[in-house]
This record gives sequence, structure tokens and C-alpha cells, in this order.
Amino acid sequence: MFPLTDDYDYVQDQLRQAKSAFDGAGSGSFLDGTPSNGTIFVNGVMNGSSNVNVCGPGTLMPGVKYCPQLWDPKLGSLGFAVINPQNLATGFDMTGNGELDITLIVSRGYADTGGTVVAGPVLADAATIGGSGGSVVPGNPPAGIPDEIDTQASWVVQPGAWKEQK
Repeated sequence: MFPLTDDYDYVQDQLRQAKSAFDGAGSGSFLDGTPSNGTIFVNGVMNGSSNVNVCGPGTLMPGVKYCPQLWDPKLGSLGFAVINPQNLATGFDMTGNGELDITLIVSRGYADTGGTVVAGPVLADAATIGGSGGSVVPGNPPAGIPDEIDTQASWVVQPGAWKEQK
């Protein structure tokens, strides 16, 4: 989306920057250069067996596995908060190959048993890791991603299990 203008050079420059960002040569920033961060809330589970890459903005060094650049979260980061409302045993399950330059918070289990590398912090109740995947923790999670999970607990006293000591 561009402001109404008759400045042809400005519009061309903005289009070149947008194309560069989509070609992987950009910095993961808004067109004015402001670093961009965000969190996607998934009201379900995330799973897949295909080869998936989500490449973050980075330096000119080669990426961890499949991305052309090494992710630098200072230039922009993306978080996924997997809600898992059905409380399934595994809220995130990847069995394919790929690189996910993301921060991940999962309600219940995390499974990475293929060749997927999650190049960011992962917070989950339990984890299963296998195959040739892995994890790299490059920095702080993006603003807005949940940083705690509240649970409710109650105490139940079993009859005969407690008595007052005198």
C-alpha cells in the first residue's frame, strides 16, 4: 500500500524494496527500514511432514540449514503461540525437513522428529526430538509473545490422610 503520489521515482524505489524483501535479500523490515516483529496465535495445532522453511532476516552468512542467511532476530522476529484448545498430547509436530527461524510457545507437547531445525527458543510442556533436526537459540522472543502460562490447581485432602498433631 502506497500513499497517493505522483512521485514515480519514490513508488519505483518502494516497489524495488518490497521485491528485495520477498526475494530474501531484504532485511525483514518495513519499507522505511523499521525492524518488524510479530506473533501469530494458532488456535489449533501445528504439524507437517513436508519441507517447510520460514526464513528470518539476517546477515550475509549462510543460514543454519536451508535459509540463505543466518537469522538475526534484532532485524526482525516472528513468534508462534500454539494454543492447542483440544489439549492434544502434541501441539507442534514436524517430521519433514526445513528451517523455521521462529520463536515457539506450545501448549502441551513439542515434537521435531524429522530434519527440521527450529532456529529460535521453544517453550513447551514436553518435547520429543529426533532425526537430523535441531534447535538454535539466537536471542529474545518478539514482543507480544506470551511469556507465561497460568494453570489452576486445587488441593484435595484424602479422608484419613491428614490429622492434627498435638
